[in-house]
Amino acid sequence: MSTRRRAEEGLVLANRTVVVGGHERQWVEVTSATRRAADRRLLIAAHGSNQTPRLLRSLSGYTLDDWARAGHVVAYPRSWRGGLWNDARTSTPSRARADGVDDVAFIQALAHQYLDSAAEGVNQAYGIGYSNGGQLLIRVVLETPLLSAAGLVSATMPASDNLLAAPDPDVAAIPMMLVHGTKDPIVPFQGGMASALGRPRGLMRSFDDSVAFWAQRAGITMQPQVQSIPPDGPHRAGGQRLAFTAEGHSPVIAYAMTDGGHLIPNRRQAGSFLMGRGNHSIDTMTEFTRLVDRS
Repeated sequence: MSTRRRAEEGLVLANRTVVVGGHERQWVEVTSATRRAADRRLLIAAHGSNQTPRLLRSLSGYTLDDWARAGHVVAYPRSWRGGLWNDARTSTPSRARADGVDDVAFIQALAHQYLDSAAEGVNQAYGIGYSNGGQLLIRVVLETPLLSAAGLVSATMPASDNLLAAPDPDVAAIPMMLVHGTKDPIVPFQGGMASALGRPRGLMRSFDDSVAFWAQRAGITMQPQVQSIPPDGPHRAGGQRLAFTAEGHSPVIAYAMTDGGHLIPNRRQAGSFLMGRGNHSIDTMTEFTRLVDRS
């Protein structure tokens, strides 16, 4: 049996659609065939540039589906015409932007298919975004009160001159998780020009500056608690965990993965020539679930 078929045992996959601004938009819904959580939650998992829901599931080692196994719902939205999201950067050359497609409105409409349905029994929505999908979630978090917590993987903040998102001062800070490899070949850990296959994608802030942005937005002025992540798994690199916490403020938890590439750390997937090395010392979905459960 293939890895994918084994991963999908006990799960139900369905293709769903909604019309937003005259455009039909699609997503893949993953739920459990046998279990329904009492406090059912929605996880919106946004893929990277020119990717698909199926590829994101594979790149995460199918660990994002663990949310569904626990009785919740995972929704994998599909970008407009399989291209880039209309994300938080002014520099993003997306077909969605050229066609006047509002991806923030799409994510809101997707979420409300569950939040507004008594039959679905979903009370809160969360988000994990990888790369370009993380840039989309930056817009969602800054511009809407939709999500109760968000995780950004391989997605630092755009430089000030490259920031398209218009932060709404009335939108409260939420718990945030950031995960980034120190040797990311696409979005530099130290900041600078992001690029994919030699094509520039705009200036980005460093990982440290990005973490500081979210901590400042949460109103946390204290220094973080720093914890070493021990090397573990086939790629024994380890890393560092930074926890910005303060009573009455939404936490910001950041993971700097030593020698890690432009990847979603998990226990199953290795790296690649284009994306860099894998780092198996944490599982992204496990860490995000811990953040949600403790917030």
